[in-house]
Amino acid sequence: MRVIILAMDGLEYDFVLKWRLKALIQKVCGYVDVSEYYIDEVGDILTTAVWASFITGKSLKEHGIRRLWVSRYKFIEDLRLKRDRIILYKLLRPVISAIARKLRIVEPPTKRYLVRKGLTTIFDEYPSFVIEFPSYNESINTRNKLIKASRKGLDSYIKEVWNINRERIEGLIDALHNDNYAIYAVWLDIADKVGHVYLPRKRILEVMKAYFWLNKVAYQISKILKDEDFMLIISDHGMNLDGTHSPRAFYSFSRNINLKPGRITEFKCILEKVINEVR
Repeated sequence: MRVIILAMDGLEYDFVLKWRLKALIQKVCGYVDVSEYYIDEVGDILTTAVWASFITGKSLKEHGIRRLWVSRYKFIEDLRLKRDRIILYKLLRPVISAIARKLRIVEPPTKRYLVRKGLTTIFDEYPSFVIEFPSYNESINTRNKLIKASRKGLDSYIKEVWNINRERIEGLIDALHNDNYAIYAVWLDIADKVGHVYLPRKRILEVMKAYFWLNKVAYQISKILKDEDFMLIISDHGMNLDGTHSPRAFYSFSRNINLKPGRITEFKCILEKVINEVR
């Protein structure tokens, strides 16, 4: 038995139901409220914080991820927690942040950061195949690729987003043709990216295009799975019509397991139960 996790960043519960996307809905679906992950400094619900709680089962307070970027070094991270009190830093923040990324002093939160915190993830408990998962193994190269594409204009940015998501799915499909792992996980951020770009511009058809593609992806994956496999489709938040994050984190199960999550931190325990019941 294998667990497949399709982590669909920014997938909005209301849109999935409104557009009757059956492959995303699966057998059981719902959402959990993630409003507690709203970070004042960010001005929105923070993606990396929610995903960290999903894979560790720990709260925001316990894992402490409150930014999109963290330092690779503990002493620098400690300084970063105090930096916003310094007026000069606030003025120079864009320049300092760019230099830190260039020198690889900061990076997306990864397993390295969680280990420093003494935390383990669902991916470390079982043999896992994981493609670019936030707060675990997200690539700084991918982030930089998107930053570079955005400087060329909106069309270039969106094209790069689509390319990255298609490559990730191809990687997952290739991996699913063997039984080497207990968990197969991939992060798809197309719904989040197009939501931020097109919802404020009222270009709903572009958003629908992404959602229907994700529905097609879920259908394709379901046809590869064996009867005993279990697929979880999960989001870290939804999207409001103004392009900001909604607190509705969508989820769906490929079969009814008689468990209804109430918080994002509960999914780790649910997945452990699903895997251990078969072993």
